[in-house]
Amino acid sequence: MVRKLYEVKGVFLVWIVANFLGVATIGAILFIFPFLKSIPGRLVSSLMIGVPIGLAQWIALRRVAPISILWTLTISAGLILGLEAGPILSGIWGDIDDESVLALTYFCTTMGFIVGLVQWLFLWRHFNKSAFWLLGSAVGLGLGICLVLVSDLINQSGIISIILVTLVYAIATGLAASWLPTSQRKAESKPVIAT
Repeated sequence: MVRKLYEVKGVFLVWIVANFLGVATIGAILFIFPFLKSIPGRLVSSLMIGVPIGLAQWIALRRVAPISILWTLTISAGLILGLEAGPILSGIWGDIDDESVLALTYFCTTMGFIVGLVQWLFLWRHFNKSAFWLLGSAVGLGLGICLVLVSDLINQSGIISIILVTLVYAIATGLAASWLPTSQRKAESKPVIAT
């Protein structure tokens, strides 16, 4: 039991550090190569955001399960899908002020769910309770953005806003990630055919 608790804390802390390192890497890349900010398009933006964080997350998850290197593209893929789904979903819900706290929180919660869904496709083979990942990702991004908007922190400091969203997202998904090892699927035993 003590070992299990130690493993859970280890996964949680490594996950939080990995997410912050991924976000810091984005900042470093944009500081060293400022021209990247001016490249238009959702694909480039999604890759600039998603790959550094995805790579850091993949390194952290490799301690828990043999997750594919393709995990590094899951955030980018989720962001692109979420940005494409945004107009469709806003059409379903009708006219909402697209810059209200409620609308932006809803959009980011949906975006978090879509990113989580893409990531879940890599997790479900390894973990029984991987569906909790969807909840952690959606709540993490939605709540993080909501806190920044409600507190008006977004107008005070962009850096502190990024830190807060990263912290809330990392905690929510970190709780889900720390739960994963306790629900690891048993490897299927394959019969050995002796000849």
